[in-house]
Amino acid sequence: MKKLLASASVLVFAASAMAQDSNCNQHFLLGYDDGGAENSWKISAPSGPSDYFNVDLRLDANGKTLTAIRANSNETGGIGGTWNVGVYENCIVGVPDLSSPVCVHNGATVNAGDGCGDNDCYSVPCCALGSPTFGHSVVAGLNPGDSHIWMCSDSTLPVAGRSFFSTNGYAACTSIPFTVNWMLGVGIEPASGTLMVNGGSSASVAQDGGSVCFVFYGPTLNTQGIFFLIVPAVIKIITVPTDGFAPGPCPNSWALCATFSCASPTFSNFGFGHFYFDTLHLKANGKPAILLSNLGYLTITPSGSCVPNYGQKDDCVLDATIWKVQNPAAASDWFNVNHGTTNGVGVSTVTGIEISSWDFCGNGPSWAEVGIYRAASFDVCTPDLGNPKSTISNAAMAPAAGDWGCPLTFYDIPDFSSNTGVVYHVAAKWQAGDSCTWLGSDTDGVDSGLGTPIPNNGCCSLFSLDNYTTSAVRFTGANWMMQIKWN
Repeated sequence: MKKLLASASVLVFAASAMAQDSNCNQHFLLGYDDGGAENSWKISAPSGPSDYFNVDLRLDANGKTLTAIRANSNETGGIGGTWNVGVYENCIVGVPDLSSPVCVHNGATVNAGDGCGDNDCYSVPCCALGSPTFGHSVVAGLNPGDSHIWMCSDSTLPVAGRSFFSTNGYAACTSIPFTVNWMLGVGIEPASGTLMVNGGSSASVAQDGGSVCFVFYGPTLNTQGIFFLIVPAVIKIITVPTDGFAPGPCPNSWALCATFSCASPTFSNFGFGHFYFDTLHLKANGKPAILLSNLGYLTITPSGSCVPNYGQKDDCVLDATIWKVQNPAAASDWFNVNHGTTNGVGVSTVTGIEISSWDFCGNGPSWAEVGIYRAASFDVCTPDLGNPKSTISNAAMAPAAGDWGCPLTFYDIPDFSSNTGVVYHVAAKWQAGDSCTWLGSDTDGVDSGLGTPIPNNGCCSLFSLDNYTTSAVRFTGANWMMQIKWN
């Protein structure tokens, strides 16, 4: 039977997804695509027993230490799966020798709905590569009978001449070249003293949901030092000792990763660096030399989910799910939405609150309290009930209310002027013993382009069973439809 490469457009199948078992931001990546996919492919559908994709690294990885294998997948069936990825020595240029594996990750997981919009990385145990004559290839093999995992490709860069495939397991040291760039590559260990920001010397990430990883490679195991931040506006240096930092991709590295939210400040080109002690190079007095890494730079840009649609985390469409903390409600039950600050939005006056309100009894019940509150000092995701900005008590809804979409039920709190440096929360409290009042939610975040994507970062829509005496309980599966109205 003749086998052909089948193509699946990423416009159809590129669902969002998480990285697989390693954060690509932690790795210095070597590959030959531009990082953006235009298409995805199978060699045959379903996959045959000897279907393989490979990218020829040639001599570029010889003598290097691998930290990860990058293999960008497109899962089209809505179910998880696996494929086999690895680095092999080449028998000739463009052809891996499957009998000469170097670093292999068989059964590498592919998440349900995984799409080409991310970079999937798989950890390898800091694998040292030799220097074979024809170098190495990074390879992805599909399981026989698989019909839902596809290989992502880049077609906008000039063809690098590095992408090949096989239908017979590279028998007789042969492969077939192809005219796109497979999104296959490797993470490699950089030189000692290197500080990386998302795998490079600089990174720009979004305010809401953007993530960053700082990774430092030292000369020895558990290199001690000081990680520092230079704040340009005030010419200030903030330092953090690096003893006890989370381990990085290799034993001589550490990693520090974070995910941002609308409550995070935006800034441009903040500089980071690392002073470290090099015990391999001692000074005349026998003490280790103190060296400085390269500087790394980070920019956090305003996110579309925060600006300019301030005060709205949902997409204005209730997706058939309504909620309360418990039924009947207890006296300390609350829901809240963290709307972050109004920085850069132009909010002058806050005029009210809209909440998707549902009455299951038909008698027009009321919330015990609704309002806007500043964030608590101990947790930006939690409203400070002792520090309200504007509230009303016994906020009633219409009898038999049921808000499926915008406009939602409006609650006219006293107007106030916005302070751009303050994180604001909308919060609503149930009456003790209530079994009538419920709150609507958006569970996909995509219907209008205004909602925060689901799952969210957990610091958007939250609840409490104890009047927020402890941190609000984070929730990632929905956006509560609780909005701030302003002009």
